[in-house]
Amino acid sequence: MTFLNAPFLAFLVLIPLFALFFLWRNLVRAMVVRRIGDTELVQKLLSQISPARRRWKQILWLLTLLALILAVARPVWGIELQKIEKQGVAVVFVVDVSLSMAAQDIVPSRLERARLDIQDLLASLEGNDAGIILFAGQAFQYMPLTYDMQAAQVFVRSIALNAVPTPGTAIGEALDMALQVLDDVAGDNRVIVLLSDGENHEGNPLNAARAASEAGIVIHTLGYGTITGSTIPIFDDAGTLIDYKKDSQGTLVQTVLDEIVLRTLAETTGGSYQPIVDGTEIANVIAAIQALQPGDLGEELIDRPVEQFGIFVALALLALSVEMLLPETRRERDS
Repeated sequence: MTFLNAPFLAFLVLIPLFALFFLWRNLVRAMVVRRIGDTELVQKLLSQISPARRRWKQILWLLTLLALILAVARPVWGIELQKIEKQGVAVVFVVDVSLSMAAQDIVPSRLERARLDIQDLLASLEGNDAGIILFAGQAFQYMPLTYDMQAAQVFVRSIALNAVPTPGTAIGEALDMALQVLDDVAGDNRVIVLLSDGENHEGNPLNAARAASEAGIVIHTLGYGTITGSTIPIFDDAGTLIDYKKDSQGTLVQTVLDEIVLRTLAETTGGSYQPIVDGTEIANVIAAIQALQPGDLGEELIDRPVEQFGIFVALALLALSVEMLLPETRRERDS
């Protein structure tokens, strides 16, 4: 069992405090009774009071308070399937995970910065669909279109350079795959966000951009790296730097941001190209996506935790009702 309003559980401290209060009150009542002095009179007055019932009334009152606190904390357990009609924008993130994205001319690295930027973008896309395609020498669909942004955040945190074992950079293949993913979504509410350093080693990605333009799909490109370039670090499985990438002659490979490719892809589809500098680029992409007219994204079954606060409200009402109806006086057969 988990709680949506877990901070309210702090009020559970009231339970032992009230229990101590009831204990103190019972002791004070006993002291007052003893001070009266007339034992016969006291016994006669108290003969109709049931100490057991009085204790039960106090217990029921504590149970009422406990149930109300748990209800306010909004307990959830169990899962139910909920069918939703989705209206919004479909966004596919095409992420470069080639070895050059390990370059650190952008802190902490090109890929790490891209991963952080996608998380920011996803946070702004609640109510929309998002998917992820990763590519290096080939592309694959890493995450299908989903309405669940919390699940998408989990996928993003796991993006790594070794996600695609084939070396190289196949931007065109990745964009073609993104077009296939968006093919099932009708309307002009479809966007591709390409996050890359622009280096392309296979095919002509401009063909995919032209196909996107014909389909009414906008491509926004975000450039990671600098035009002055950087070396490419190589890390072992433990994340320790062991070398820098070299060519066949043993010369350090220098990777640079290819702005021409990224700008051309964006302009072909009416999108924008922005080199990553200070983070305002992400805000610009968010604004561009949010400016699109939401469209029909179809139906989706999603898992939702079931709130169970009603059970505790009912228990509180039941305990309070019994407490109110239970008299402190003895019944005749209890005498």
